[in-house]
Amino acid sequence: FFLDDKGCVLVEIRKGMYGLPEASKIDHDRLVKHLAKYYYFPAHHTPGLWSHKTQLIRFALVVDDFGVKYMNTANANHLSDALCTLYRITTDWTGSLYLGFTLKQDYVNHTVNLSMLGYIANVLSKLEHVPAKRPHHSLCPWTKPVYGTESQLTAPIHTAELLKAAAITRLQIAVGSLLFYS
Repeated sequence: FFLDDKGCVLVEIRKGMYGLPEASKIDHDRLVKHLAKYYYFPAHHTPGLWSHKTQLIRFALVVDDFGVKYMNTANANHLSDALCTLYRITTDWTGSLYLGFTLKQDYVNHTVNLSMLGYIANVLSKLEHVPAKRPHHSLCPWTKPVYGTESQLTAPIHTAELLKAAAITRLQIAVGSLLFYS
């Protein structure tokens, strides 16, 4: 940190280009060049998928999260060693967390269950949601049928005033959060 003559704090950032639109492209090109030395290459038609020229290992890279499929630990260690020469990394040999998802693998039935534990509770907390006193299981109110009439009339639609900007923003946050979850 540096303090200039106007009293502003100046910060030097190394190995990062925050706010630069080209930063991800520059970092990706750097990673491609670095991993090529270890015979790893990105797939041509699947962005984020990487393979090794001779070893049975593939990995998916999303931002800074690697999901690795390997046949033996020597291959996984080879990738880990290659990455350690450029980055400080951590490994999770259980493979139970990727991109914020909790993974539970069933090797017998060849299935993987994905979950985001606590996600809905966190969204409701962030939106300061107050639960209803009585549960509502339908979007529309129930209208009791009148038997003996030829047609059932629906209740008249009431008109409500338009949402204000703050309510629209809140609704957008809720919808965006839940679309991500789905």
